[in-house]
Amino acid sequence: LSGASAGSFEFKLNSDDGSMLYIDGSLVIDNGEYNGHPPNTVPGFASLSPGLHPFKIEFFEDFGGQSGVDLYLPPGVTYVPEPLTLLLLGLGLVGIAGFRRRAQ
Repeated sequence: LSGASAGSFEFKLNSDDGSMLYIDGSLVIDNGEYNGHPPNTVPGFASLSPGLHPFKIEFFEDFGGQSGVDLYLPPGVTYVPEPLTLLLLGLGLVGIAGFRRRAQ
């Protein structure tokens, strides 16, 4: 995440089922953690200085129905992908997809 100015920013995380948002290693939003629930949006606040801030979203699916997670960024905050991270994520997804194919 990248912000141009310092301040307290409101983030929102919508998920079906549980999800958590961490910014700079600190828990900002706990949207049910490991409890199943229908789509639900939970707000959380983080104080950010100008510049880049690493973030992580953890997501839990509790069987059946639709699932998903959406992160809503506040005005003045943008997502800046890191090419190496995207490459590693892409390789990880290929590995997971390959594992699932063999397990069927």
